[in-house]
Amino acid sequence: MKRFISAGVLAAGAAAFGLAATPAQAKTKLLFCSFVTPKHVINHGVLVPWLKDIEKATEGRVSIRIVQACRMAPPPLQMVMVQKGTADGAFVFNAFLRKLIPSTQISIHPQVAVTGVGRSVALWRMYRKFFKDKANYKDVEMVGYFGAPDGLWYSMSDKPLLSKASLKTIKTWTLPSVPAQALKLTGANIVPGPAVRIYPIVSKGVVDAFVGLTPGDLLAFKIDKYAKSGTEIPAGWFGASFSTFWNKKKWDTIPEQDQKIIWSMAGEKLGWRSLAWDELKAKTTERFLKTRKIHVMPEAEMAKFRKDWAPLFADWIKTINAMGVDGKAAMAYYKSQTTAVDAEVLKRSADK
Repeated sequence: MKRFISAGVLAAGAAAFGLAATPAQAKTKLLFCSFVTPKHVINHGVLVPWLKDIEKATEGRVSIRIVQACRMAPPPLQMVMVQKGTADGAFVFNAFLRKLIPSTQISIHPQVAVTGVGRSVALWRMYRKFFKDKANYKDVEMVGYFGAPDGLWYSMSDKPLLSKASLKTIKTWTLPSVPAQALKLTGANIVPGPAVRIYPIVSKGVVDAFVGLTPGDLLAFKIDKYAKSGTEIPAGWFGASFSTFWNKKKWDTIPEQDQKIIWSMAGEKLGWRSLAWDELKAKTTERFLKTRKIHVMPEAEMAKFRKDWAPLFADWIKTINAMGVDGKAAMAYYKSQTTAVDAEVLKRSADK
């Protein structure tokens, strides 16, 4: 009898302090797949800090396990993987969304941006303004973009890349989709492929040059020693951008309170996480310059390239017009935003 009385007293006391009435709050457990290695800035500079900050902001109610060097699906099928629920969250290189979500392709065109922050924040703003109800992010909760700063062109021989003609006598690796199309328009002989698979192509001498990566990417993919020189493309050549998302069914299981917290850290806030990539480019460029030169493509050659690349922009506008959106206006808006944000990023860098 005493045991029952004691138990009753303890229960009453707990209830008085609101302890027994509220069960322990269940955690939302999420699995995020990242196909790049832990050494890449996408992980240590962008995603890992972002996901840890989400856990901290939700006071542990949302628990996120990130699988780095994830092999649940090949890079082009990251969104399909999340749609199927194999992983709860992931990101995909926007070049792989060319047919599905053509609006994203403007961010990987030449001459549109020089910083990762500018590229991704502008893409988010354009998405919200022109494409939110038209982009086909089916069965996922798309929460933002992040991106890379402008990449360089690298020669694997003692002869730097300083003309359009120099591309015609060699084989050049580049990323697929728009970067590959842009080089092809110049008459280059290209070997396209995903960056995570660049090492055997470069190390075995399949190509004579590779373009579109930052000096930091060269270190991450272990191909730095193969670059004998770099060439900068004024006003930008190419930088990757990525769509980031959660499985919609899994997202809907997250309590509204925590959804709001995650959203407060998404969108433009996620785009600004690209600053880690911009800062790494600055540091690794200094390292690159200690042993090698970075040349600047002459303006006379740039005029030729811009003429070659004009059809890319015309095709994008045509595709966007077919979606019922003013492609020319969307492009002008995107470029105005990259210009503004790039300037802000570069000013911050100069002020440090």
